[in-house]
Amino acid sequence: MFFDILLNELFPRIGYAASVRIAGYIMTALLIIANILFKPRVFPAKLHEPVRPLLVIIVKESEAWLVCGGCFFTMLGLFIPLIYVQVYATSHGCDETLARYSIAVVNAAACIARVSSGMVADRIGRMNATIPFALLVAIMCFAMLGATSTAGTAVFLIVFGIASGGFIALAPGLFIMLAHTVAQVGVRSGVGFCFIGLAALISSPIAGVLLAAADGSYVAPCCFGGACALVGTAMLILGRRVIARGTDGWKI
Repeated sequence: MFFDILLNELFPRIGYAASVRIAGYIMTALLIIANILFKPRVFPAKLHEPVRPLLVIIVKESEAWLVCGGCFFTMLGLFIPLIYVQVYATSHGCDETLARYSIAVVNAAACIARVSSGMVADRIGRMNATIPFALLVAIMCFAMLGATSTAGTAVFLIVFGIASGGFIALAPGLFIMLAHTVAQVGVRSGVGFCFIGLAALISSPIAGVLLAAADGSYVAPCCFGGACALVGTAMLILGRRVIARGTDGWKI
């Protein structure tokens, strides 16, 4: 949220290149402080497992593919509104101030969801909490097409912020819940974030190509994003069913 406002203010004043440099300087300073204050947690040698055999196990697990694939497709859809909502709001008659700070509004709503979603997951289970957020992301990708007024855009920004913030906060926990021991957490997380990182990398370019092919119409990229998120939701539901086979309770 801070960087959204900062860059929006700096771009028209000092240009793109200088603004990005300033953001980089701020992140570098914060990273130095973090490296000074924090230290890695060292586990006993017995908690370490060879990586290669674990990767072989992960490749053979249907639940791992379903969870990682579900997160991949949901993130593929999630990033389209996140990247294009400010341009979309500006070009569809939204109030100029709201359009300018649209990403900040999304991130503000996401901050609330990121904290509260964890509390919900503790009560009902990580999969049970994540799936509704994934479905809401899909719905909001389609709903972006209806945000053609200031009021409609404001509602969309808040609801999409809640959906995206909740899903982004809970997704890493899905990778960790697949780990059978503490030693597997790092590898499981790394594999999962490879899927998420790939989705983040290709989502915006795909949406840009669709936007250009449709002569500036957002129907194609929004429908693509919504369809991807629906596929991701379906995969997470199937993943939950596979995981639930080995348990007696509903809290998953």
